[in-house]
Amino acid sequence: MSGGHFEHRQFHIETLIEDMGEVLTKLDLEPGQTEDPYDDESLQEYVEDIPRFKSEVEKAKYYLKMAHTMVQRIDWFLSGDDGEDNLYERLEEDLLKIEKK
Repeated sequence: MSGGHFEHRQFHIETLIEDMGEVLTKLDLEPGQTEDPYDDESLQEYVEDIPRFKSEVEKAKYYLKMAHTMVQRIDWFLSGDDGEDNLYERLEEDLLKIEKK
């Protein structure tokens, strides 16, 4: 399926999901854990309640995944790649897969 109705801007949502993953990785790094002392990627010294902040980042990732899936499915419908008859069924299936993860 090619899509394109939204000029593939939903790709930016995927980038945000990846960025949120990087934030989670940086939260797990202890300060000074990287080899380059001038490029310390740890975020631990900037966040007081790390578990709570991680939870919020995970929640953001979840909502972004849901949004990306919805935009992608609508894009495919509006571009003529999917019909309305299967749009709703496939959208529901895709959203359920995200919920199960």
